[in-house]
Amino acid sequence: RRKEDIPLLAQHLVAQLAERHSRPARFLSPAAIDALQSHSWPGNVRELRNVIERAVIICSGEGIERHHLAPYPLEQRARSRGEDTITLPVGTPIEEVERRMILRTLQKTDNNKTRAAELLQISLKTLHNKLRHYREQGLLPGGE
Repeated sequence: RRKEDIPLLAQHLVAQLAERHSRPARFLSPAAIDALQSHSWPGNVRELRNVIERAVIICSGEGIERHHLAPYPLEQRARSRGEDTITLPVGTPIEEVERRMILRTLQKTDNNKTRAAELLQISLKTLHNKLRHYREQGLLPGGE
């Protein structure tokens, strides 16, 4: 399939699968369409259908957003752009996952907290609060 065919095909799949699963999803956000179009879809239409079906099922509103498509197309896109990834064992406590993600993002941004907060999609205040908590708990490496 050509990339320009993806929005129409994906929208058709949203309508079809929302009806089949009795879900409220009705449309894809522009960011979701961008994420779908950026993926190479080696599995073709079947793969696209599976990703859309998962998004339809987990979406609680009418609009499917980019995060509803996660992790598959987004992980693939990150890999294709050579971005850093973090691999953690299944069962890692969510607090530890969050801490490692924050620290790795700070490392990637050369400790630019404003940029790290933007990448993590959290406020700068939230980032500072989390870092203060990690410091108080002795969870920051190298005495940061």
